[in-house]
Amino acid sequence: MNLLIVLLATGLATIVMTIFSHVLSWYTAYVFNEAHLLNLLFDNAKESKKRRKNINHINGWLVHIAIGLGMAIGLYFAYLTPFLMNNLLKAIAWGILAGALGIIGWCLLFNVYDKPEKTSLKPFFVQLVIAHILFALTCFIVFKFSH
Repeated sequence: MNLLIVLLATGLATIVMTIFSHVLSWYTAYVFNEAHLLNLLFDNAKESKKRRKNINHINGWLVHIAIGLGMAIGLYFAYLTPFLMNNLLKAIAWGILAGALGIIGWCLLFNVYDKPEKTSLKPFFVQLVIAHILFALTCFIVFKFSH
């Protein structure tokens, strides 16, 4: 595995996904940014004594980037197997699958932690799938141009 390619794909794909989430958050007034939402969930934890006013602290970003790295590694191995991800349409399909897995993960988190205010599930899940499609497409483009 070429670690630099995977790290580049992770960084660029996470940036693209985050910009999309930020723009949609700004446009709709919902919290769609995944790292911010993770921070809100962590702050809502029943054992959490400390409530932060700033939802932009590092914990959510570290978890978000670590998940993105894991996802990029998986997509890289899919890319290396030509019939799994050899065109944009298949990259979109992987993005839809990743978005579906993300929905399952968020549902589990929302069952463990209290769902933050300003989070409407249906719009959040729709944007989550689109964001993961953008993530997968960005990874695919990085992989394609690096080989």
